[in-house]
Amino acid sequence: MKILRTPQKSANYLATIAIGEEYLTAFERFALESWLRYVERHDLGLVLFDTDLVSRDSPKWKKPTWQKLLIPEFVLGVGMQVNRVCYLDTDILISDLAPNIFVVHDPKRVGVVSVRTGLPFPHEEVLRRIAVLRHFFSRGAYPLDSGLFASRRDLYEAAGLPVQDDEFCAGMVIFDANRFRELFRTFFDSFDSSVKSPTDGGDQMHLNYLIQANGIAQWLDYRFQALWVYEVAWNYPFLFSVDPELPEARELIRVSIEASLWKNHFLHFAGSWHESAHWKATKTFTQAESIEVFGRLRDFLGVEVSGELVGTIKPQQKSSGQKVG
Repeated sequence: MKILRTPQKSANYLATIAIGEEYLTAFERFALESWLRYVERHDLGLVLFDTDLVSRDSPKWKKPTWQKLLIPEFVLGVGMQVNRVCYLDTDILISDLAPNIFVVHDPKRVGVVSVRTGLPFPHEEVLRRIAVLRHFFSRGAYPLDSGLFASRRDLYEAAGLPVQDDEFCAGMVIFDANRFRELFRTFFDSFDSSVKSPTDGGDQMHLNYLIQANGIAQWLDYRFQALWVYEVAWNYPFLFSVDPELPEARELIRVSIEASLWKNHFLHFAGSWHESAHWKATKTFTQAESIEVFGRLRDFLGVEVSGELVGTIKPQQKSSGQKVG
């Protein structure tokens, strides 16, 4: 465990699990800077788990993503002063405009974001766009009709669980460490390493069952876990046709990701298809201008405006002779 920042007052933490050199290196290179700016801005802690929280020899060991359920017991067990934890997958970028998620979180509930309801676009249509774009630009390797369209019932039943009313992506979960410590640990221990799920032993449907069946879900705004696969299919479909190895393509990906972060707080690159690797094709916010303009907007959002008429304002000319946009 590495404590990357200790809060001065809040006792609230971001946490992530990056076990294995591949995951840790990618996180540190492409995502960490945006996380550090976020926790500094809102006085949050940041803790990174780069080793298993349960021995791999244990019959209870499961994929590392399951181990988010052990975070409350671990941090409290080592004496950390922790109230609430927001767990995020490593492949999430945080906008410089993102508000403090702990302000909107109800500590009596577990905050999650639906992948099916409350989206800024029709769920069925965005899935069909993904299917067509993957099918066309991978030259038919991706079928038009696939598990992408699996129903809630099919997914829960594939995990051997009663169907629930909705589905969230388990890459962002916010909870009170003390309140849910025992529930999370008990649920973790109720499954062994042979657990079956539609995500090859992952925790997605099981965590959905735990939280929804216990009636403790707080459904947060989509912007707190916008899925890049949805965003790219709906807003930037041209990125499916570019080669990320080309410099001009990497620049196009960068500006598109930053454009998405103008409106979304946490941007999650979940999945295993090509577009989900876009966050590793280029570093965002590498230009001082990008950070500055986000900062200007963030500051201006809190300023009262008068709307005073000051006459006609015309665009100035740059020294090169080009107009300022």
